[in-house]
Amino acid sequence: MTNKALIQLLGGLQTVKNIEGASFPFSYAIAKNIRVITPLIETLRSTIKPSEKYQEYDEKRVELARNHAKKDENGKPVEMVIGQGSQFIIEDQKSFEADLKKLQNDPAYEKEIESFDRRASEFNKALDGESEKVELHMIEQSDVPEKITPGQLEGIFDIIK
Repeated sequence: MTNKALIQLLGGLQTVKNIEGASFPFSYAIAKNIRVITPLIETLRSTIKPSEKYQEYDEKRVELARNHAKKDENGKPVEMVIGQGSQFIIEDQKSFEADLKKLQNDPAYEKEIESFDRRASEFNKALDGESEKVELHMIEQSDVPEKITPGQLEGIFDIIK
């Protein structure tokens, strides 16, 4: 199982951990798998944790984008929703890019940005790589609660016999 699949499975387990009418075998398997998978995912995620200096840079980068963003009638920056996040709509892209380049080339942040980018690249490669051998607790189909939705079922499909 890849690390990405393991992260997705953990998300699926989280969505069903409080499902009503769950049998003991189902509840046990969900709790046991969460306990087994969580430390592996936390270790993986810790490799991408930004340093304080990078966080400082990122706050300045966001502030820069906020200052260069188009403003609405109340003077607030206009944002566009993208997936689960958002992005400022930049008014003058050339000016923003020039200021961003200055920030990125600041000697105080240059090495931090390079280090973070390298770790992010390694993290993305690790997502496609095989996870540590993990002993998942399987669930019999008969132990799956009747009230489970197809979306919830899809999230835990890998642990159903």
